[in-house]
Amino acid sequence: MLSENNKNHNRTSVAAAKYCFKFCKFMLVNVNNLQIRSLFSGTTLCSFALMLLLCGKLTAQVKQARNVSLINAASEFIPSGYLVIDSAFGNLNSDQFTDVILALAATGEDTTAEPHPRICLLLVGSAACHYRLGARNDNIILKYGEGGSFPCAWLTLSIAQGSFSIQQEGGLASAGWDDKVTFKYKPEINDWLLTTIDKNTIPHNDTDPPLTKFSTSKQFGRILFSNYSSYKNY
Repeated sequence: MLSENNKNHNRTSVAAAKYCFKFCKFMLVNVNNLQIRSLFSGTTLCSFALMLLLCGKLTAQVKQARNVSLINAASEFIPSGYLVIDSAFGNLNSDQFTDVILALAATGEDTTAEPHPRICLLLVGSAACHYRLGARNDNIILKYGEGGSFPCAWLTLSIAQGSFSIQQEGGLASAGWDDKVTFKYKPEINDWLLTTIDKNTIPHNDTDPPLTKFSTSKQFGRILFSNYSSYKNY
């Protein structure tokens, strides 16, 4: 469980790093302003450039530490024998608390004849500084060995306000592909429904045109996140 003191410390650290970053960036963007140049020497402006770089790194480090803390707080939901391969943080259900998506893979999945399913968890935050399981899906993330020329498809998780997307990319020598599915939270059912499917195939030559298939709930109907499968055609 992530304590409220740790959460407040993380928020303060991120805010301080962002403020420093924005101030240094302002100075460099306005370097040609005569009033700015009259106040600061060239050496000082070079120092601002160095501070900008360091503040950017500090912000990234603070965010990484915060994300590790959030994942640790959610560790009770990770099944034995699984590890986190990707994550995204944001607001899944339009409240004021931070939620998380976790993508999980079995340890040693590359050594088994039949890879285990990869798991996707939606974990919803609360005022008590802990998570509850919002939903789980064992068929949305492609298994090891299903990425085409590479063993694993390239996975991207993203969260917007009350919605999230899962994008997977792979390919063979002849063509590349990417599939992106987006889900939106519906408070009346306290669950997430599929809103769009965006599939693209890009041939690796100059003669065949790209193939695109974009569909909405008008085409595929009502599908809950937990029921969606990347192995079905919708």
